[in-house]
Amino acid sequence: MTKSIHLHELKEYIERGGFDPYPWCYKCGKTAFPTQQAARIEGARMRQLKGGGRTYPYQCLRGHGWHLTAKQPRGSDRP
Repeated sequence: MTKSIHLHELKEYIERGGFDPYPWCYKCGKTAFPTQQAARIEGARMRQLKGGGRTYPYQCLRGHGWHLTAKQPRGSDRP
């Protein structure tokens, strides 16, 4: 069961990391970022916090924002 919060406490709750501001793509079930830049920033943040390899943003093939992948793009898709 989740705890409900009051609307006036929402900003503090979000700032503490209690809410994921990135929506899920309802078409493919992955985290969706609104822009390529937002996806790049989140990928860099994840790498800093968790370590690991580089991530690459790509546009959702089903039309809902941008996603991240560990696979390096080929050819003209390279960043």
